Amino acid sequence: MAELSPHGFNTRALHTPLPWLHPHTHVMPPYLTSTYAMDTLDAPNNQEFPFKYARIGTPNSELLERTLASLEGGEAAAVMADGMRAISASCMAMLQPHIRGTIVSTTPLYSDTHTFLSEYLAAFGKECTFLHEPETCEEDLEMIIHASHNQPPVEILFIETPANPTLTIWDIARLTAIAHANDVLVIIDSTFGTPYNQRPLELGADLVIHSLTKYICGNGTTLGGAVIGSNDLIKKIKDRARTEGGHMHPMAAWLIQQGLQTFGLRMPRHNQNALQVARFLNLKKNRSKIVKVHYPGLSSDPGYNVAKEQMITPGGCNGFGGMVSFELADVTLVRPFSHYLARETFIELAVSLGSTTSTFTVPALQIHCALPEDQRRALGISDTLVRFSVGVEDINDIRHALESALDYLA
Repeated sequence: MAELSPHGFNTRALHTPLPWLHPHTHVMPPYLTSTYAMDTLDAPNNQEFPFKYARIGTPNSELLERTLASLEGGEAAAVMADGMRAISASCMAMLQPHIRGTIVSTTPLYSDTHTFLSEYLAAFGKECTFLHEPETCEEDLEMIIHASHNQPPVEILFIETPANPTLTIWDIARLTAIAHANDVLVIIDSTFGTPYNQRPLELGADLVIHSLTKYICGNGTTLGGAVIGSNDLIKKIKDRARTEGGHMHPMAAWLIQQGLQTFGLRMPRHNQNALQVARFLNLKKNRSKIVKVHYPGLSSDPGYNVAKEQMITPGGCNGFGGMVSFELADVTLVRPFSHYLARETFIELAVSLGSTTSTFTVPALQIHCALPEDQRRALGISDTLVRFSVGVEDINDIRHALESALDYLA
């Protein structure tokens, strides 16, 4: 774990020290250079300014890595070009080469993560087994691990929670305890949770991954990914990524660092607005065109009790995130609802999320469309599911936009 700081979460997001930064600028500028001149043949890490080539590291990526490690409570971090590069580099660095092995993963997952784990890794002799039911996940995981004594060993437990796009909640602490008792490494994709609401390393996980493109940047201006964990694990990942590529551009690191300046201000508003939207939609359930609402902050949600235990803000209260998903009553309603919302209101139809502005997507037609229909349904992704990223606009305006789209369907 990272060395304890006397400062609070928001202060650490704004003031991460870099002793070699001269002059002490109010905002670190973007270092837009591919290489750095040196005045000695000594190893760069022994110099006051420890950089030589932008593919290996930049002042901007170093600052971002230190800040993220501090916010997640990790010893170190590695930032990369995007979230999928963080996932692929982490998995490839942690898996044992030249042997058959198994990855156990929760479902559903972001569609490209699902493809990477279930299809891409098969070329390297790795199998992927999925956990589908949070209610029986502990018994299912035990059974898979014990069965692996006569089959390829389980090497990684991969958990995405809250899950994209159904917001399914998985118990990080309980599943991690089972995994560690059997020498299985645990990786958590906490993009929807964010370090403001959920810190998996504190719950026992080995590595935590973020698509920095989303809430941590917060402005929809650039791509980025990160993995945070112990010094030893992050070194293994960086060593592999150095050879394979996928580094973060210094301008992207600079933009994400600027997003972190308001991270602690934005997240309470995302949390508050999303909870209000979920309650509003839940009241509409069965009385309009909505039949189901997914949000871990609703007491009726299956994941509520677990989320209440593991989704805790730096202030000690619950933060359930800014994502709400809901299902319309019939597939014929999806296009008119979406077109009205996109064309007649300020809410944008867009496949990404986590920006200050509200956006929505229909996973079955967009981000998860590459998965076969029967596979989507097995993962709980119905053809009528709408994933809504609740922004920081005035809540009355968000509610009015949603209500007007629902009224249009009447």
